[in-house]
Amino acid sequence: MGQKYDDAIAVYRKWEKLNPKDPTANRKIANAYIFQNKKDKAWAEYEKAVKKAPKDAAIVAAYADALKNAQLYDKAYVQYGKP
Repeated sequence: MGQKYDDAIAVYRKWEKLNPKDPTANRKIANAYIFQNKKDKAWAEYEKAVKKAPKDAAIVAAYADALKNAQLYDKAYVQYGKP
């Protein structure tokens, strides 16, 4: 099953190269890393997505939810507090 996530990440990396300002690929990559239990890589991808679209409530909330689910409550609180 891990290979499917790796394949998905490769596809999203291509998407990211073609659309460097679009945060969607980073969010999708972060989700794949979450499923692979590669949390540090996931957080880095969420950070990229939030930097690209800091006012996108769906992206900020997805990052905050992922942090909350990982019991990183202080970091989640910061994300939930973003406008």
